[in-house]
Amino acid sequence: MKSIKFDELSFRRKSSIWLISMLAATLFIVLNLFEVFSFLNPRLLKGLMLASYLIVFSHSFRPFFYRNHVQWNKRGITIRVNSFLGTNFGFSDVKTIDYSEDVYTVYTYNGRSPKIINLKGIEQGSKERLLEVLRAHVG
Repeated sequence: MKSIKFDELSFRRKSSIWLISMLAATLFIVLNLFEVFSFLNPRLLKGLMLASYLIVFSHSFRPFFYRNHVQWNKRGITIRVNSFLGTNFGFSDVKTIDYSEDVYTVYTYNGRSPKIINLKGIEQGSKERLLEVLRAHVG
């Protein structure tokens, strides 16, 4: 059985470290475009640039490091379980959600085909956590 990696996108204490490091790395990259740090040793400058790009890269591509990944905030959710692209929707667009053992079906107000979340092979604790997240924000 596989587990799901859950990631809430909010400004909590845990995510503030990522926020500060992302801002610092981005600021360093932008300032280096204007050669503000030209007085530094070129090898040190290249190392700092590499570290800055790696910080931005690792944070931006974090969902793709995990096979099963769920990200959400107060407005919407992105669910990537047993698929590469996954599905995303806003909580305000959800009409109803049908919960069964291995498939969650999300019906939206826009009338398009329902979004189907296949949970085959996922451990029961992760299914319950996903159900809690959906019920907390949709209802």
